[in-house]
Amino acid sequence: MMKRKLMSELTYSEKMQEELEPIRNKEEDSKPVTKHTRAKRTGNLLLCPECKKTNRIYHFSWAAIVCLNCKAEVNKYDWRIANEQT
Repeated sequence: MMKRKLMSELTYSEKMQEELEPIRNKEEDSKPVTKHTRAKRTGNLLLCPECKKTNRIYHFSWAAIVCLNCKAEVNKYDWRIANEQT
């Protein structure tokens, strides 16, 4: 079994990999928005491709939307539908 190193012993790339691990898990669990995507009655969580934070939406009648966290304008088909457990 591999022992976990202390943060001071990690190289820069190892630190970055550890920081990005939760983001990779979110992306792996998510699905892309397509022209057939429909919102649930309780809304869908969308994963921003820029900051990897989630936003709840209730309809898909828009072409682009501004992320509430990073304020980036993102086209509809660049968003991903996040798994509800994230």
